[in-house]
Order: sequence, then C-alpha cells, then structure tokens
Amino acid sequence: MTDADVRFINRSMGFLVGAAFFVGFMWGAMAVAWGQPADDAILEDAVGRLAPHVADEDVVAHVAAARAAAGEVSDGRRRHHVGAELLLAMAWVESRYVRGVVSRAKGGMFCGYLQEKVRTSAECSRVDADIEAAYRNAAAHLGDWLTCCRRAAPRLEPMACALAGYNGGTAAARAGRRKYVNMVRWRERQLVERWPVAPRAGV
Repeated sequence: MTDADVRFINRSMGFLVGAAFFVGFMWGAMAVAWGQPADDAILEDAVGRLAPHVADEDVVAHVAAARAAAGEVSDGRRRHHVGAELLLAMAWVESRYVRGVVSRAKGGMFCGYLQEKVRTSAECSRVDADIEAAYRNAAAHLGDWLTCCRRAAPRLEPMACALAGYNGGTAAARAGRRKYVNMVRWRERQLVERWPVAPRAGV
C-alpha cells in the first residue's frame, strides 16, 4: 500500500466519522423535537397494559391530563417535581382509572379518578366528568400536603409524607404511614420504566 493510498483511506475515514457525527446530531435534535409525542405513545401503551379494562381513548385522555398537570409544586420553601407517572400511579390506586368511583371516610365523600373530596352528589358528578381537573387538583393537593409536611413532619421524606397525607390525612402524614405510599411508588416505578405487569393482589 502506497503513502497515497494511506492518505486516501485516512481522508475517507475522517469523512465517514464526520458524517456519522452529523447524522447522530440531527437524529438527537429530532428526538428532542419529537420526543414528547413518542414518549406519550409509550406511556399510553404502558398505561393500557396496566389497565386493559380501560378503553384506548380513555387511556389517551388520562395520559394527556396527567402530562398537563405534571410539573413543579412548591412547599413554600423549595420546589418538588410531580411527574405524570406519579399522578397516573395515584389514579390507578385510587380508582383503577374507572369513572364513577365514590368512597366515604371520616364523614367525607370522595369522588372521581383521584378521589377528590366533595360535599354533594352534584359536585361529585362534576368532578367525575372533568378528567383534566381531577389531575390538576391532585397535583395542587400534593403541593398543599408538601407544605403541611414541611411544617408538621420535617424529618420525613417530603413526597412520601405528602402521599400519606393525601390518602389518610394529617395523622397518616405525621405517622409516615407507608402502605398507600408503597402502592403508588410501585405503580409509578412501573410506568417510569414502562414495564407494567398484572396487578398484584392488594396492590
């Protein structure tokens, strides 16, 4: 092989490496630009496999509502991330994504996909019909509990305390009760990692 051949090969390899870098860069840029719809489709598939009893259009509505409600919430001192997967996990534990679920506890009535506290049956019907408000209110309610936990139970992990409070009130938050927290975290992990399996008994 002559020196000219070696130089030609080196130039060719340099060109190929540059081309590969450019293609990789453009692919990454498109992934960022198009990532949200693709990620939504993956999350919709995960929710659909977690809840095969829910119609496809309802799965899409749940994911869209959770995405819209997700974001940063403040405890009055610092901000905490509330992800769509966390809200979807809460909805799974609270209602299995089934419309019309009503529960009563400690003299209160709770309705909707995320079991929002209401005073009347008419209010319950309105809550049950507005999926976007259900997720938005749940995220805001977590923010309220994060503030409460910062003041009343500062030694506890903030989001775990907030989830316990969301489910069981002040006593549960202060005691750091874990049953509901563990159920939600289990489902959240499944949705984050996109590997839902058949629900376990009691979970």
